[in-house]
Amino acid sequence: MSKFWWGVILWWILAWWSLQLVLWKEYYQSYIWWPFVQAVDVFWLLEKDEKDEWVITEEWFSYDAFKKYQDIYQLLDEQFIDQSKIDFTQMQDNWLKWFVDAIGDPFTTYLDAKENEAFDEAIQWTQNFEWIWAVVTKKKDWVMIEEVLKWSPAFEAWLMWLDLILKIDDVSTADLDLFEAVKKIRGPKWTEVILTVFKERAQIIEEIVVTRGTIDVPSVSWKLVEHEWKKLLYIELATFWEDTLEKFKELIQEYTDQFEWVILDMRGNWWGILPISVDLASYFIPVWEEITKVDYTMYPDEEFLSKWYRTLENLPVVVLIDHMSASASEIVAAALRDLIGAKLVWTQSFWKWSVQTIMELDDWSSIKFSVGKWYTPLGENVNEEWLEPDVLVEFDIDQFTWSKIDTQYEKALDEMDLMLTLPVDVELQWVN
Repeated sequence: MSKFWWGVILWWILAWWSLQLVLWKEYYQSYIWWPFVQAVDVFWLLEKDEKDEWVITEEWFSYDAFKKYQDIYQLLDEQFIDQSKIDFTQMQDNWLKWFVDAIGDPFTTYLDAKENEAFDEAIQWTQNFEWIWAVVTKKKDWVMIEEVLKWSPAFEAWLMWLDLILKIDDVSTADLDLFEAVKKIRGPKWTEVILTVFKERAQIIEEIVVTRGTIDVPSVSWKLVEHEWKKLLYIELATFWEDTLEKFKELIQEYTDQFEWVILDMRGNWWGILPISVDLASYFIPVWEEITKVDYTMYPDEEFLSKWYRTLENLPVVVLIDHMSASASEIVAAALRDLIGAKLVWTQSFWKWSVQTIMELDDWSSIKFSVGKWYTPLGENVNEEWLEPDVLVEFDIDQFTWSKIDTQYEKALDEMDLMLTLPVDVELQWVN
């Protein structure tokens, strides 16, 4: 690139720097960062031409979004009639929310500082809060349910992932920020809150009454059951949290050699930590098998292999899943199905196919976003499709309410009987 163009660039940077110093001093101090942004833009827009010389691309002259943002900011700051209505911090947060929401991924969202604090508090589900036990976030105008704790008041009321809360009692959530919405949902124990909910999958609006409560649900619970002269271990996993693996280890150590088959119940298990789900699956799966693979945009793809635990490797397994089984529970269910021939019983899973992370920013706000896609051992990505069960059976609410009969659990027992009576050659063909 010629000296002339280098001179133009240097002059432009110095001119902008001088102008912004004046504006910062006289009008709006927050714009001192703008010359740095423009200077960086200059170097991003340099490229080599056919003669291998550096030139400025035509995009240099475009009216980009950041320039538009600056112009609007300045116009409102200088000319808007009622300055008392201007809260630039709130306006910036709202702009960032809509900017991120435009991606169209329900699991990617921007949280301002207050919302981030509320979200962080909500996911600490082992604490005892007197409320409905659902993790929520603000999605555009409404409050969206992100997580529902198994056997919580929200779970019992059939609130689900991606449900949009339109009203809390008679107050529209469009008029509330997330912090205010959470405060209204919470309340004294045994009191009721009426939620007007839009269920996206069914495309219906319902009024749901939820009774607030304090609960303490263990991440792992279990019982030994006698069935047809055989002993089975029934294991219920509420989530894959920090204490899940330790409790699972205690369970295995206590009951080693006391059971002949396993029912793994992951109904309502809506999320968890990926490495913990891999570790738990390793108790059932031979060593060094690929449990899942995660593809990232920025990072190298990652394979999660089974470890050397193998304590339950040779036992028949039936897995219970449902429409609220998502994320880590789907990974475990698919791995057990593909690698050891476990049977999946009940309805389709939630199809949460992506892996999320949350990054906290300098002002205590955060962005929670999808960073990868996970795949089953057979290479399937459960994207907009359910993890299909081998045996489909609906939950009979009336039987459970009046007779305490769990129709899915009973069907799991029937499937286990069938697995144990298969001829050896058929079973080997099916497992492999």
